[in-house]
Amino acid sequence: NHSFDRCYNLKVLFFNAIHCNNFSSGSDYPFLECPISTINIGNNVEKIPSYFAYNLSSLLSISIPNSVTSIGKYAFCRCKNLTLITMSDNITRIQESTFDNCNNLTTITIPKRVANIEDRAFNGCYNLRNVISLAVLPPTLGEEIFSATAILTIPSHSLGYYMSTASKWKQYFVSIEEMSSDITIPII
Repeated sequence: NHSFDRCYNLKVLFFNAIHCNNFSSGSDYPFLECPISTINIGNNVEKIPSYFAYNLSSLLSISIPNSVTSIGKYAFCRCKNLTLITMSDNITRIQESTFDNCNNLTTITIPKRVANIEDRAFNGCYNLRNVISLAVLPPTLGEEIFSATAILTIPSHSLGYYMSTASKWKQYFVSIEEMSSDITIPII
């Protein structure tokens, strides 16, 4: 608990742990009041633990390599200045409140292997304007996922799946648009 608490000169974190237990709760975050603006995650990391970068208000961007298959709950919650997330193609689940209250996030691309997005994953991201889901079949959604301020872009020929009554997707977006089949989504 509080491993690097108040290390006021800690600005860059290199995370290369293959096995790392979750931090148990929001009160146990290891980087409390650290001005970390950059986190480099190694290519052998498979799991980002829960509460990993919780409340790191100085964090501006994060690139999650393809070795990562799981991001713990609240991992980037309350990173209010986070503006850019590049997410691993191998993520299958976005856990509870993973990016909750990332207020400066404007665009997110959800990888095609994501099967479910848990409660409040992107809630409180009030500046989120563009959500791109690469999954043809929409991931299952929990509650209070998005703040209903964005446009959703989805693969061509998948509009029926996202608009079905069984899908909660339509309640969260200003509009849902299919991408043209000849457009390549840039890595953001």
